[in-house]
Amino acid sequence: MSAPTVSGSCWAARVVLSDVTVTVSVGSRLAIVGENGRGKTTLLHVVAGMTVPDHGAVHRTARSGWPGRH
Repeated sequence: MSAPTVSGSCWAARVVLSDVTVTVSVGSRLAIVGENGRGKTTLLHVVAGMTVPDHGAVHRTARSGWPGRH
C-alpha cells in the first residue's frame, strides 16, 4: 500500500494531514504515535478506505481494514 502525498482533514476547518507519504509493505507492521488531535485516526481511516483524502490517492495492493470495536 502506498499513499503518496495525501492530504486530509478530520474537521472541516482544520487540516490534520498535509503532504503525507506512506508506504507499507505486505506483511509489515506499522505503528503510528503522536499527540492527541494530530491525525493518527484520520490517517488510519484514509489507509483503510473509510475516509477519502481531500487531495491525493491511496494505492492498495493488498487488503487493509479497520478492526471492529468490542
